[in-house]
Amino acid sequence: MPILIRSLVKRQLLFNGVQNYRMQETDFGEFIYSIPLEMWEKHLTIGKISNLEIENIITRKYSRLAKCVLTGSKTISRVYVKLYKNYKNLSSDDVSRRVKADYQTLAYYNDKFRKSNQFRVVKPLFILPDHHVLVTLEASGKTLSDTISERCKFFVSEKQLQSVRRYLTQGRSLVKIFSISREFSV
Repeated sequence: MPILIRSLVKRQLLFNGVQNYRMQETDFGEFIYSIPLEMWEKHLTIGKISNLEIENIITRKYSRLAKCVLTGSKTISRVYVKLYKNYKNLSSDDVSRRVKADYQTLAYYNDKFRKSNQFRVVKPLFILPDHHVLVTLEASGKTLSDTISERCKFFVSEKQLQSVRRYLTQGRSLVKIFSISREFSV
């Protein structure tokens, strides 16, 4: 069941007041709802937003990730909101720099791979560095995991194995590119 957008007053209070980076899932959800509608509308071309639904929240070792669906007057967009965990007990400024660097890295590679038929890089929409948050647009296409699962069902031909090897090699190349860029980002 969709969770409707909270009132503008409540959203504004939460957005301006949240400084706790060890938020629980419910707090993270409330924080997402507190992001002003104008910010979403500025970065998405979906028209006037009528609904924001959090489909799910995943807790990872270094972050918390929420998959959201925004319904606008023109179309629907799926976005991911990533909350960075301060797992190394860095200063807030250091974590904010990491968020900014990741945004710049994604923007750079999104631009570089925009015309690629083989790779997709998520499009960064905006960041809230003081809150340690990065928002990205969902990328179209299949994930590497889905592709491998699809091609490696019960009886796998040599052709399918070669295809999977090619995808894994390409994926490894992308990981190397991103890991090299991250070394210089903070």
